Amino acid sequence: GTRERAEVLSALGSYYSGTDDLERGETFYQESLDLYRELGDRRAVAATTHNLAAKVYLAQGRPVEAIEAEQISLSLWEALGSYGVCHALVGLGGAYGLCAEYEPARAALERLLQLADTHGDALMRAYALFLLGDVCREERRFDAARAYYEEACVLAAELRETTLLFEPRRGLAFLALAEGDLREACRHAQAALGYARALGFRLYMGKALAVLGRAHPRRQSVQVP
Repeated sequence: GTRERAEVLSALGSYYSGTDDLERGETFYQESLDLYRELGDRRAVAATTHNLAAKVYLAQGRPVEAIEAEQISLSLWEALGSYGVCHALVGLGGAYGLCAEYEPARAALERLLQLADTHGDALMRAYALFLLGDVCREERRFDAARAYYEEACVLAAELRETTLLFEPRRGLAFLALAEGDLREACRHAQAALGYARALGFRLYMGKALAVLGRAHPRRQSVQVP
């Protein structure tokens, strides 16, 4: 039936976006969205729209489209009175940050942090922390950025969440670069690369190698396996 087909298409979107075939992932997500809208399933539309924004648009460097999609997702979750708003807030915080719109980024992330603390959600707290670290780093509030990143690292280690181990380490590498400490930048970039390889996600490996190349120019020839 229609619902079963929509669920299969959404699962394929998730699978291909997780294997770096983002164009195919986008196609499957869009096809599943059409079916969920036809079914009038607002919860599924909200979740799939968020996945499209987070796993495709942001990964492809399309933050404006990610913001538009996450705003739709957020509105749907709010109308449903669902804690799913947290997923949209993560995406909005990251996308606004990429657009250098730091006030709306901070507003989304502080709301996320409050919700995570209210619900005792360590995972969402960790996402909020490393993204707030990114915002503070871009604003050159380095001490605040370091505190956010370090707390995110502690939570990620407790949760054994590899993606969250990668992101704040990458942030700490960029922070060390901004402060002119190339040795510390290299150390954090190497750690981030190790987590990226553990994930087997080439996009993350490329991000880690880009930072590592800036921290240690002689390593620019390192190849993604």
